[in-house]
Amino acid sequence: MNKKNKIYEGARYKFVIKKEIGSGGNGKVYDVDIIGHPKLDFVAKFFSADKRNLKKCNKRFERFKKEIEYVNKLTDIEGIMLIEDCNLSSMDNSWYLMKKAREYKVNTRKKLNEKLDDIMKIALVIKQLHYRDMEHRDIKPDNILILNNRVYLTDFGLIFCDNDIDNLTDLNERIGPGKIAPPEFSNLGAFSYIDFKASDVYLFAKVIWMILKEEPFGFYGPYKYGEDSKQLLLDEKKYSVETFIPINKLIHEATYDDFTKRINIDDCIGYIELQQKLISNNLNDDEKVIINNLKNEELLIKFKEDKCSKHIISNKEFIAEFLQKNQFPSKIKICGTISDDKEEVKEKELLLEISRVRINHNYCQGYYFINKRKIYECHFIVNEIILNEEKQQFEFQLIEDERLWKYNNIIEARGNIVGKYYVPSNKKIVIDY
Repeated sequence: MNKKNKIYEGARYKFVIKKEIGSGGNGKVYDVDIIGHPKLDFVAKFFSADKRNLKKCNKRFERFKKEIEYVNKLTDIEGIMLIEDCNLSSMDNSWYLMKKAREYKVNTRKKLNEKLDDIMKIALVIKQLHYRDMEHRDIKPDNILILNNRVYLTDFGLIFCDNDIDNLTDLNERIGPGKIAPPEFSNLGAFSYIDFKASDVYLFAKVIWMILKEEPFGFYGPYKYGEDSKQLLLDEKKYSVETFIPINKLIHEATYDDFTKRINIDDCIGYIELQQKLISNNLNDDEKVIINNLKNEELLIKFKEDKCSKHIISNKEFIAEFLQKNQFPSKIKICGTISDDKEEVKEKELLLEISRVRINHNYCQGYYFINKRKIYECHFIVNEIILNEEKQQFEFQLIEDERLWKYNNIIEARGNIVGKYYVPSNKKIVIDY
């Protein structure tokens, strides 16, 4: 029957269909005229009853009813579109009415702070769902709408509640948005349990990337920093922003293949807030330290994921933070050339504790403990750090400094005999890891 020739009636409104404007997994969407209320701008979503596969059709109809049921339970959450009226009298005549909104365009030329504001609003909706042990499972740009300059998360056809028995999803069924879907969505039967909150976070991170990158198609798999993944990285120059480190960390930690390792929505919100404060120059001292630490972590991640085996770091602040974090294991080698044909190698099993780093001059004073009694003290100036993945080593190249040419002095400190080792500038410190 032609839907345009019919008057549809619910508990609150009567309407007639004008034209089809879209479709989703469980039905089609139409522009409508509300009889007696010409100023109301609504759309109607109708269930599409394809009875050629009755079992599949029944399951889709149950999802359609479940969507209406749960959305009606979430009316207190800002950012979820209300259902204005509905009818579920039969599979052939089931629909619901909502206010008409426009689709969210990821390639729109919004300012960065406006995009981050949209992203935060989506995050807060997801947070409210997760606090109620509900998961959306279909987060994608197509399911984000704008009404009165406010973003809304819509289409709850795949919503899942932790307290429910999910008899609407087959173990061999693929769910969610294809290209950006987490790996667990393609093989539900391989898991005895899936944390769908982690799946939502994965999808949300992909949406963040699509919004900030202005790319509507997303990307497969986890977010990486390596040389072969440069095309994925967000462009600071495009937005004239100092760094995207908080958002990079969010997307990286939210898109692990293993859902048990992903961050949660509260962690996501923390990273978004940090990025917002960074671009508005509103960081407090503690947050500045966090940003600096994130920079260092990001560099290390890039080095580990990069196919290039050797990296040279000369940033003074990074070197200082790197040394202060005690990231080295216990073995240290002091290597240097005694003559043209002989290389001096001294190895000691030492536990490193960097006690002080003068950032301005990259002057380092390290204490090495043996059996909790004897202390070896090492002074050196670091000009650059070389991370050599092939040899599994960090190399500290030293600059010329005559003050460091004396070494192996013995001094007494706090009743202990201390070996004071000044590293000459023609040597290097190599630390295996």
